[in-house]
Amino acid sequence: MLRCEPAAFAAAARRAAANGASFPLRPGETIDTMLDRMAPLFFDASVDPVVTSKRPGDGRDILGASANNLYVDVAMADLAGFEERYR
Repeated sequence: MLRCEPAAFAAAARRAAANGASFPLRPGETIDTMLDRMAPLFFDASVDPVVTSKRPGDGRDILGASANNLYVDVAMADLAGFEERYR
């Protein structure tokens, strides 16, 4: 949960966009409609309350069920044989 007011967050995002920042806008979407769409992710405690879901339930993948998954369409099966090299 963000610890700022939604209006302050929106103002910061608008300023960042005006200064060249890119945002995950859908086709035809404005920064304001994107902020409205994404507001629950930042300000509603009932949305994705689990950061990492170690037991996501039958048929669900740990990465797909976790709110901190930064990789689109990556599942645990994709990591089979992955070896970390930089620790």
